[in-house]
Amino acid sequence: MHFKEIIKEVAEKNNISQQLCKKILKDAFATIANSVLEGGEKLSIKGFGSFYIGHVAARKMAKTMGGHTSPGYSILKLRPSKLLRK
Repeated sequence: MHFKEIIKEVAEKNNISQQLCKKILKDAFATIANSVLEGGEKLSIKGFGSFYIGHVAARKMAKTMGGHTSPGYSILKLRPSKLLRK
């Protein structure tokens, strides 16, 4: 399911415009991402999952790529709840 389809379905269920629904969902996901990234802590939403910061280690690239070292970085990850995994 794509974001556009989610917006359409949620908007229809709640009798609101798709534009308003899109703004609300984008703001909600931005707030989640910012709170987890700034605080560095895990954020859990019951029945949905947990957002957390994952770390990717630095690694050396192949010689065909110049043999440079790729720096490590952090990424926002989601661990879905058991309900979503079914």
